[in-house]
Amino acid sequence: MLDALLSWDGWTVTQLPAEQAAIFRLEGAPPSEEFPFIQESEALEILFCRKGGLILEWAGHRRLSLSADQVLFLPVRTEAYRGQFASESFYGALIRMEAKAAWSALRAMHSDLGESISRAWNDPCMLKAALWSEALFSALDYMQPGHIGDYYVIKALEVLFLLHAQREGLALPPQCDYHTHSQIETIREIQKYLVGHLDERLTIQILSQQFRISGTALKSCFRQVYGVPIHQYLLEQRMAQAAELLATTTQSVLQISTAVGYSSVSQFGIAFKQRYHMPPSQFRRNANKNPFATVFVRNG
Repeated sequence: MLDALLSWDGWTVTQLPAEQAAIFRLEGAPPSEEFPFIQESEALEILFCRKGGLILEWAGHRRLSLSADQVLFLPVRTEAYRGQFASESFYGALIRMEAKAAWSALRAMHSDLGESISRAWNDPCMLKAALWSEALFSALDYMQPGHIGDYYVIKALEVLFLLHAQREGLALPPQCDYHTHSQIETIREIQKYLVGHLDERLTIQILSQQFRISGTALKSCFRQVYGVPIHQYLLEQRMAQAAELLATTTQSVLQISTAVGYSSVSQFGIAFKQRYHMPPSQFRRNANKNPFATVFVRNG
C-alpha cells in the first residue's frame, strides 16, 4: 500500500526518521478515486488513522472500513487490494516493516511469540478505537518531533503483540456484509454529527430521517464501519467528553451532564461510574492531582 499512497501528490508526505522501519506521515486530501495495489510478500504494513477513513476490499468480497482512531494491519502475504478513502481530509502514518525484523524483535521478548503471530495473522484486520489508541494518538501531541518515528515503531510492535494477546477483544476481522460507498459515506457523516451534537437527544429514528437512511441499514452499516453498535459508540463519546470537561474545566457536574445529553444528573452519574469506575467528582479530584491523566481522554 505504501507505494500506492506515496504516488499520490495531493497530500503532504513526511518521512519520519526511525530504525527498523519506513515511516511516512500522510496529511491532507487523499485520492478521490479507488486505487488498486498489491501487498508485498516480505513486508507487513500498519496504518495509524487519526483523521479520515479508508475502505479496503479484496478477494471474496471481504472488506474493512478504517475510521478515526483505528489501526489497520496488513499481513505478510501477496494479495491484491482495492482502497477507497473517505471524502474528507486524512491524517495518519503508515509503517512498513520487514517481517523478519518484526518477528525477531518480538522473539527477543518471548522465544515463540513471533512465530505464533506470523501463523495466526494471515488476514488483514483492524484494532478498534479504545483507550489504547486514544493514548497513542494523544501522546503524539506532547512528543518531540525527533522521537515520533521511533514511537511509531514501538507502537507497531505493540500492535503485533496485542493481536497475539488480545485478539478477540481488540481486533475487528474482515466483514463480508456489503454496504455501498454511499451508505458508508452517510455513516461517516452521522458519526461526525454525533460527536458534534452530544448535548442533543439522538435516536435511530431521528438520525435515519435526517440522513435519509433506513434504521436497519444505519445500525448494521455503523457497526461494520466503527466496530460497535451506534448506541455504544454514542455512550462512549459522551463519557469521553464528560471526562474531558471534568478534567479541564470548572463546570459543575450538572452542567457537564447536560452538555453530554443527560437530563438527569443521577443517570449521568451512574453511566459515568460504569465507564470510569468512580463518580464524576472523584474523577475530577484525581485529574486535578495528576493533570497528565487527561492525555488518555479525547473524542473519537
